Amino acid sequence: MAPGRGVSATTAGVAELIVGSTDTFGFLPINRAISFEDGAVEPLPSLADDIARVRGLTHRDGYRYPPQYHDAALHVFEPLGKQIERPAHLHQLAPSHILRLDSTSAEGAAPFRLGDGAFLMHFVGLMFGYRLQFDEWWFDGRLPMFPRRWRVPPPQHLEGKFLSDAYRTWCSWPSSERIRFTNLLYMHVRSASAQVGHKLGHKVTLEKTSMRATC
Repeated sequence: MAPGRGVSATTAGVAELIVGSTDTFGFLPINRAISFEDGAVEPLPSLADDIARVRGLTHRDGYRYPPQYHDAALHVFEPLGKQIERPAHLHQLAPSHILRLDSTSAEGAAPFRLGDGAFLMHFVGLMFGYRLQFDEWWFDGRLPMFPRRWRVPPPQHLEGKFLSDAYRTWCSWPSSERIRFTNLLYMHVRSASAQVGHKLGHKVTLEKTSMRATC
């Protein structure tokens, strides 16, 4: 589902709101809708079946790994026709939810998937402890199919208010601060995918990003 965009306009320091957008993302195994002041996060009709299918493809350690990839010969001296099997660098999962936003922040005119949509999707990921991505975009590395301990889940009856307050606060910031915060949010949620050998490097990257965001 392609994101829609409206005509943008700006005010001094605070983002205006313009015509909204709709897009799909996943994979979030939470089969309920969250309505908030400016829109909604709604499960796709096929979500129950998709959850069962994804769980069937998940390793017993709780992670969904990239599929095996059959590569061609690495050099001319390898026997003709020999193939090498390795995990793919990138992989995709089916979308699970629709993100509907009645209005989007206009300042900076960022595409929905890089602006309002990115913040809301990654904030939902933070709420429930899952790494999420827009439909037809790619994941790198393994994905936890269980909620991570760093999640910040509000009581179910307050989920909509929690998301509304977060989005309204984010919209009140200047464009540069919104971009920095969304990048930090993405890096934080992405850390759930890091394996032991990569965690130190990821921590250094996150710390450097944090330092830039506070400069």
